[in-house]
Amino acid sequence: MARIKKISVRHFLNKRLPPQKFDNNVLRYPLYIRLRYNNKPVEVRSILASISWHLDSQDHKIYSFYSEVDFWDKGYFTEEEFDNLSERLKTNLQKEISGCEWLFYHYLNKNINILDYDTKRILEIFLRPTFLALEDYLKILLASTLNETIYKPFSSWLIAPKIEFSKVFMMLKQISNDGINSTNFYRKIIKPYEEHNILLEDVYENFTKRNLSLLYECMFKDDSNIHQHIDANYAKLTAQQYRTILKLTGDFYYRQLGFML
Repeated sequence: MARIKKISVRHFLNKRLPPQKFDNNVLRYPLYIRLRYNNKPVEVRSILASISWHLDSQDHKIYSFYSEVDFWDKGYFTEEEFDNLSERLKTNLQKEISGCEWLFYHYLNKNINILDYDTKRILEIFLRPTFLALEDYLKILLASTLNETIYKPFSSWLIAPKIEFSKVFMMLKQISNDGINSTNFYRKIIKPYEEHNILLEDVYENFTKRNLSLLYECMFKDDSNIHQHIDANYAKLTAQQYRTILKLTGDFYYRQLGFML
């Protein structure tokens, strides 16, 4: 029987790229992941290194950092910092390694080697934190719904960076429902998103800093921590509804891969 080859996944400071240089001449280099299988190496930028920095920042809120420049400006380390990572960052980076390994073998069992495709894009989607994936999906979903109403101008504003779904949702809810009387707009357009907003707040509260959940876990692992949490804390019908929302979120991102996988 042929021996099953193993994939090697590890983090490293990419010193081939320009470092960040500070006034004291301290150099920081971007953190990368090197995946190697059958002597073929693929190197991609670490996703969770940048996300972990933002999650640890004091002013963090769901969407406060997500512009391309702000986001990728983080995830740089000196050699000393890389050798002395915080426990939380170590945990998240180990989760990144485990995610890479799981996804690689998941698709290898389908005779697909993700290293032969756009590995960077694949990992950016599947290793995206669930709370960010859900936030993006709900913004696009609500924007599409608003596009058919008199509130159409809100749709383009809603999908802009740094605009939070919850804030827009609550604003539209207050406009259309004062707690005593509600408009037809609230009943038909806004009310269906009540449960979506509750789920988003729950995921943000429980699966960011303390127990980071990644999108691939929601898509492929029925026994993931986030699914167990939902099943344990909500009635069966609500839990099924929340699982469906997470599945639709995963499907939305999966379609972005096109015919790649």
